Amino acid sequence: MQGIIVLAMLDLTKLPETIPIFPLSGATLFPHCLLPLNIFEPRYVAMVSDALEQELSLIGMVQPESRSGDEIELYGVGCAGLVSGCRKTDDGRFEIILLGVSRFRLQTVAKSAAPYLMATVDWSDFSQDMRVEDDPPEFDHEGFGKIVKEFFASRGISVKLNPVEGRGVFFLVNEISMSADLAPEEKQALLEIPHLQERCRALEFLLRMDMSCGKEMTTQ
Repeated sequence: MQGIIVLAMLDLTKLPETIPIFPLSGATLFPHCLLPLNIFEPRYVAMVSDALEQELSLIGMVQPESRSGDEIELYGVGCAGLVSGCRKTDDGRFEIILLGVSRFRLQTVAKSAAPYLMATVDWSDFSQDMRVEDDPPEFDHEGFGKIVKEFFASRGISVKLNPVEGRGVFFLVNEISMSADLAPEEKQALLEIPHLQERCRALEFLLRMDMSCGKEMTTQ
């Protein structure tokens, strides 16, 4: 619940039009979720230092779609994270925790005087991220929980889910979307779905498909 308290203390109605971008493969951030990062590359150490000097210490996490030499093609949707925890190590690294604030659409991305990428972004398609979405009507908590447990059990992981108590379906779906070992493009697809109910259905489909493919491979 700490993340809700942190966000509630901020004025998120005035999100900046330009934010620094961290294009990190395999790291997809979802709204109101936490993402720990170890920052060691000099340009991104500079990025964190600069972000900490802003009123809102935001960093935009975006998945690279492809790379060609020094050129990076980015997916069109990312999620901005607030630096909610930070420690600078003796060797100059930053250990930070990003708290997902809101998704955005990339408008323009360009190199600036800084050694990292800056981007103009549009938040308007994801205004619902500013609050916790209500549970979808007639959501099958028990059925969804069973699928999630079966998915993680197939990885040898035991999980306890309490979607009704405390944080609800919004957090459950976003956290499972982040933590499940789905392919990066599958997580990206989930990130780009604007509303919770559709994201629930898509996540359930992906978990079922993954388990089905796993069973087929073991029987061949």
